[in-house]
Amino acid sequence: MISYSLCKAQQIYNRFTASHYYEALCKSAQASHCAAWKHLSGIYNIPISQINKDTFQIQIDKMHTNNLKRETMAKVRNLSSLLCKEAIGLGLLSVNYGKLVQLPKYDSTPVKPFTSDELLRLWDAADSGNETAMAVQIMNYT
Repeated sequence: MISYSLCKAQQIYNRFTASHYYEALCKSAQASHCAAWKHLSGIYNIPISQINKDTFQIQIDKMHTNNLKRETMAKVRNLSSLLCKEAIGLGLLSVNYGKLVQLPKYDSTPVKPFTSDELLRLWDAADSGNETAMAVQIMNYT
């Protein structure tokens, strides 16, 4: 039997993955939680009683610094919330800190796959009969 007063985040995750809730999930949802857990590697050995909003926020901020997608950060936040719920059920936490984590705003800047110079070179290559350049131009403008 685990002494829950000294329980670490890794043990809470292990309990979560052994739960009926987790086992009822489809394989892709389970894989999503597993991938999200890898992003929380910085908290594996932190006692659950020492975890707070900043613990999770630091992990999300690191992901943002590493240019990971907002959707990935949302999955990590969701897992954080589920782990907090598990800890609340054991009486180890009283607040779901995962729900308090702030995600960065969506980046509304449109992505430009090619610079103006690159587009001119593609046009020149396509005009000279380069089939690959022609295919890229078709995909670029459709």
